[in-house]
Amino acid sequence: MIQIPNLLNQALGYHRALPDRIRDYLNARGIPNPMIYMYVLGWTGSKISIPITNRDGEVAFFKLRKDPDDPWDGPKMLTSPVGAHAELYGWEQVLAKPESIIICEGEFDRLVLEAQGFAAVTSTAGAGTFLRDRPTLGNVVRHEGFPLRKFRTVAFGSRHS
Repeated sequence: MIQIPNLLNQALGYHRALPDRIRDYLNARGIPNPMIYMYVLGWTGSKISIPITNRDGEVAFFKLRKDPDDPWDGPKMLTSPVGAHAELYGWEQVLAKPESIIICEGEFDRLVLEAQGFAAVTSTAGAGTFLRDRPTLGNVVRHEGFPLRKFRTVAFGSRHS
């Protein structure tokens, strides 16, 4: 029998391991401590962890952001476990049915916008992409019954992108 790991406990462990330098990096990106706590951002020992929850609020997988001090080339974001499907990051916003919602480019952009009081969502595969056999992010949001505005953050520059 294959044992499925409890991803929420894993997320909490990563959250407890978050070093001050990574917290400072997130704060400098515009993600304040309350958002770090609310969304249980953490540290795997080499990457920033972002727990991705499904429509039911369960942790489905993690997006992992490369250490900002890592000088090596390589992907900036990874998914764990490998093979996780594209998911809407921000289901709780969609289900709350705000007057409007912003579709943004990435997970950090969503958190920055929410810290400023805007309802925001993204796809874990990018703002305009979902798997071919799934509805687009915009269609998912429209299906929930409200208008949307598109947004892409460009103010962070290459150091923080």
